[in-house]
Amino acid sequence: MNFRSDNEVGAHPAIIEAVGRAFSSGTAPSYGADEWTRRVEQRLRTLFERPDLVAFPVATGTAANGLALSCCTPPWGSIFCQPNAHIAAEETNAPEFFTSGARLFRIDGPAGKIDPRKLAAALAQPVYGVVHYPQPSAVSITQATECGTVYGPEEIAAIATAAHRHGLKLHMDGARFANALSFIGCSPAELSWKAGVDVLSFGATKNGAMAAEAVVFFDADLAREFEFRRKRGGHLLSKMRFLSAQLEAYLTDGLWLANAHHANAMARRLVAGLTPLKGTQLETVYLAGGKGALTINVDYAASTQFTSPFAVLSQSQDGAPEGDLVGVNIGDDGLVNASYSNGSQQSLGKIVLVNFSNPNGLRQIGDSSYYSSSSSGTPKFGEAGGAGFGTIRAGARERANVDLTQELVDLITAQRNFQANAKAIETSTALTQSIIQIRN
Repeated sequence: MNFRSDNEVGAHPAIIEAVGRAFSSGTAPSYGADEWTRRVEQRLRTLFERPDLVAFPVATGTAANGLALSCCTPPWGSIFCQPNAHIAAEETNAPEFFTSGARLFRIDGPAGKIDPRKLAAALAQPVYGVVHYPQPSAVSITQATECGTVYGPEEIAAIATAAHRHGLKLHMDGARFANALSFIGCSPAELSWKAGVDVLSFGATKNGAMAAEAVVFFDADLAREFEFRRKRGGHLLSKMRFLSAQLEAYLTDGLWLANAHHANAMARRLVAGLTPLKGTQLETVYLAGGKGALTINVDYAASTQFTSPFAVLSQSQDGAPEGDLVGVNIGDDGLVNASYSNGSQQSLGKIVLVNFSNPNGLRQIGDSSYYSSSSSGTPKFGEAGGAGFGTIRAGARERANVDLTQELVDLITAQRNFQANAKAIETSTALTQSIIQIRN
């Protein structure tokens, strides 16, 4: 039996038959203007519950990843990914090639996943708008990961929130998206754009196709340059219908999920057969609805047929007593710290500052709210004390933008006018009374 790679098996008969039908159907428009390609995009829109979705077939997963990321970052941008990610370890600098030089930053984490806390720390660095540093532009996650684990919708949402907070796009390498979806049991939309994914490399080759992937844009604005980049990169097939015919068969009658269900079932069967063996180690398991990956070690070396009474041999406590919130302090660097009655302190978050190339171009809404405009330029995020940003003074009141001298002058003038009016009314009343008395 061959367990080396799912790339070494053939294609599903239904997909091979679909390619044969496309071949025998006669002539058809070239370069993706055919009916097969149009129907594939429509099927994907229905599948992902996204009528404005834009999709483009390509022949390889490397092309899908590289071209998708090239639409998310400029050449001077940076892409954050897990060290074991396919784009970082097994694509021969293809993302750097297709993006014309964007740099990959590795964010480690257990079980092949990005650690959200490490990602948040990396994205909080004061490099935005600073010409000496690559500009953070995109985050890429793999579903399922190179370790066989999967991201749950809540994990994707946490990463997407951190990325979008700083203006980055979230890319998902979904070479085995079907296997992850089969395992978690949610909808394709819930595992992608509803969780915050902007662009998906939708895989089919590793799940029954001959050679077919699709780059799926949930943010249509990102796709404006894709067709030019695909052509420039040498991945615009003239006879695109033979690629799209595979994807259409793949998405027909649930074939893509049926293949994934079968593959996952065979994997579980393999685990069930290996688990009883001595020294078996199951590296990582994701529990749907849980908090993340678990590491389970199964070792039968010291097992016996006999039992012994249960006893507590030692007990230690390393927690803190219960405490109430007694205060919140904001440091000069914007870090928000909470103090509790039990003496402990905890960082709650960090205040992010924003600057514009032309602050005077901001559009005022109300007395103290401003919105960016074409004149102000795009926002540049950073932290207090960074280059181009001010500082934060905790406990200080905001200085009023009122001219007190002018306000006092206006007050005195108003008071004088009031007194003059009052005197005039008093004189008029006295004259009226005198006239009435004379007539009487």
